[in-house]
Amino acid sequence: MKITKLTLAVLVAVGVMFTSCSSDDKIEEIVDKLTEYKFTRDGVSTVDYSEQTILLKQAFEIGAKLSAPEDPAITVDDINNRFKEGTNFSDSSLNGSKLVEFVATSSHTDFDTYISGQINDVFASSETASEGVAGSYTSNGKTRYFNEKGLEYSQAYYKGLIGAFTLDQIVNVILSDVKTASNTVIEGKNYTEQEHLWDQAYGFLYGISEDDTTYSDRFLGHYLEEIQGQENFKKVKSVVDAALISGRQAIVANNETALDAAINTLRTQLSIVPVVRGLYYLQNARATAGDKESFHALSEGYGFIHSLQYTYNVATNKPYFTAQEVASYIAILEEGNGFYDLTTDDLVTDLMTPIYDKIAGDLGVSTLADVVEKAVE
Repeated sequence: MKITKLTLAVLVAVGVMFTSCSSDDKIEEIVDKLTEYKFTRDGVSTVDYSEQTILLKQAFEIGAKLSAPEDPAITVDDINNRFKEGTNFSDSSLNGSKLVEFVATSSHTDFDTYISGQINDVFASSETASEGVAGSYTSNGKTRYFNEKGLEYSQAYYKGLIGAFTLDQIVNVILSDVKTASNTVIEGKNYTEQEHLWDQAYGFLYGISEDDTTYSDRFLGHYLEEIQGQENFKKVKSVVDAALISGRQAIVANNETALDAAINTLRTQLSIVPVVRGLYYLQNARATAGDKESFHALSEGYGFIHSLQYTYNVATNKPYFTAQEVASYIAILEEGNGFYDLTTDDLVTDLMTPIYDKIAGDLGVSTLADVVEKAVE
């Protein structure tokens, strides 16, 4: 392990480093060295996140089936067999784990709506999508499927799961459980409960290999990669990766201080992702607000807004955004005829600005324009 050459003091320094405002070359050099998530005991790997890989692949297959109608037509039961029962997957090795059990209970009704609405209303319609009418819309050779308010349910599903599934499991569930877990090797295993929990957090982020040709990462890990393309957030991924490694090493070394630093870093940095990308997609929709050309970006923004309630503010040990605040943002998008009625002012004044203001300090940038990297009028 490259990391074993670093002192625990350095691990703590990496843990508390904030990516957007740091230009310390020494710290950047340290982060660059933390590149291997590999841990062994007696020469045998102690890393196992196989269940997380299965769950991510399940979520991807369901999302793919919600993205376009099939022949013969898929039913709500077909989807629910996969989502709620863990059965009938195209790859039988994915059967078993029940994805719904890893999705925040508070979002179950929303995902039921995305699934049933897409199949029973959108896919069942032969109409061209228009104000008040669910159906399909083709532009530049790409066909998309909107409900009567312009929402693309498949994007609400994918981006909603980023928060209610992967982010929630990591920052709210696992990183809470890991603090009280046993660090004694489990009988019959080569790892401790604490080590295994940390690996599960890693798996919810990176459980699908980049080399996998069947499944694509559409969830938190993918967008952690994506925000590297935004200048003010290009180092978020490197800090997350360093914290994953330093936290796992802290568990091995029984160093609570370094572990706490890694937990706080992961909670803060991963919570940035849905905020930054949600604002990014709302910004992309501004130029054509109210027109169907904006609805794909708005649907992605909608899903990311849904995810905001699963962020974690380490200063308060609560989400940055309450469920009630998120519901109020969603209501703005759905009011009246939904996306068809949205204006630039709705997007900037009623959505983008209040979302930015809630987390401006932890984003480490000065203005909303610094987040979206385009001038905001």
